[in-house]
Amino acid sequence: MHNHLDTSTISCKTHQDSFTAMNVLKQYINSGSSVGEKAKYAEELMVEAASLLKCTMYEDQNLDCNICRMIAGLHHKTAELILKAKCLSQ
Repeated sequence: MHNHLDTSTISCKTHQDSFTAMNVLKQYINSGSSVGEKAKYAEELMVEAASLLKCTMYEDQNLDCNICRMIAGLHHKTAELILKAKCLSQ
């Protein structure tokens, strides 16, 4: 059983579009057969997560914004780890 936050209730269009894209990228990463293949998608994931981390509509008192930014940060860190693994495997 997975324990995760339900982000489907966040009504922000930017959030919805980015999280849809990130979920697709995560599926590609998880099904990748090599570190190089996973790294290609990790680079895209990092870009998508970075766009949320720099969101101009972010409001620090908004719980949805805080959840979105926290999860985007986790995705960004995941992508960084995959890219580091690629460097180490070469």
